[in-house]
Amino acid sequence: MNNKTILHISLIKGIGPGCVAQIHAVVPYADFDQLYRWSVQDFMYKARLSERQAHALCQGLFDQAILESELRLIEKHAVQWVAIGDRDYPELLKEIPHPPLVLYWRGCRLKIFDRSIAVVGSRKSNTYGQQAINAIVHDLAHNNWAIVSGGALGADTMAHRAALEYG
Repeated sequence: MNNKTILHISLIKGIGPGCVAQIHAVVPYADFDQLYRWSVQDFMYKARLSERQAHALCQGLFDQAILESELRLIEKHAVQWVAIGDRDYPELLKEIPHPPLVLYWRGCRLKIFDRSIAVVGSRKSNTYGQQAINAIVHDLAHNNWAIVSGGALGADTMAHRAALEYG
């Protein structure tokens, strides 16, 4: 499977996991490359997407520059990634409603996510929240736990910064 197609779709504004799930209901991930040949009508009638979503997909998939730019950033910053449908995509994550299309990470191989924990909290975390997150993440990181979050502002961002700081 060419995961670059899913990466490309993930970059299209207004297209998310729900849309991709609708497409996947009729097209296996392994065959997503054929979507480059689909028309607006194909997306609307085969995948039952709205006209707006179908147009966004057609225009977005036509725009190779957004994919090329993302791939340059991935290489420049030594980021690793995996797309849903890939055999390395975490199995547990596939079980949630509308899992993320693409996972990005730096550092350890993805297998470390077999021992992972989500750190989430308020978007308006305070100093106490930062201190608590630092203490928790420090111990977790030094015991080989991967820190996972949605990357929102506040506690999620604090957890990622702490994880990077503690290796």
